[in-house]
Amino acid sequence: MYSDYEWGRTGSPPVNIASTDRAHRIDAMDEIKRALEVAEQIPFRFLVQHIGNPDEEFDERKFEAAMTCVEHLRAFAKPLGVRVLVENIPNELSTPERLVEFIRTMHFDDIGVCFDCGHAHMMGGIPEAFAILKNHICSTHIHDNNGDKDTHLWPAAARPTGNRPWNCCAPRR
Repeated sequence: MYSDYEWGRTGSPPVNIASTDRAHRIDAMDEIKRALEVAEQIPFRFLVQHIGNPDEEFDERKFEAAMTCVEHLRAFAKPLGVRVLVENIPNELSTPERLVEFIRTMHFDDIGVCFDCGHAHMMGGIPEAFAILKNHICSTHIHDNNGDKDTHLWPAAARPTGNRPWNCCAPRR
């Protein structure tokens, strides 16, 4: 995510709550809080939050920065009736195992997971990721890909579908 309408092509940095640069984290939280304020006019249940950027390596400082930011965002979102969910994304900060660690370390029962099956496929497998995250999943992001890029294809559109049971989505005759 970017704070501009051009997905960073204008030079704006990504919105990243795991940045080790304090000013970037503050800017990211300000941008997210502006999005949360929409709930005052158009109620919604969940804020789906990425931790880090795609392909980002694990760093304890980034993990702690993200925890601090999620704690602040949670406090901002709660009175608006919005629950914060973290999403599994293809990076080392947001693996299923790290998200469970993140939630347990935070000690907040109301932080959950948005399970992204396309991201799980890219990161090693949907059934494996689901097994790890299932007790924390509150929402899903359903899409398909070929396992190499986050193409957000319609379920069963990617080939080969491999071990993904998309036959439930196939048109009925």
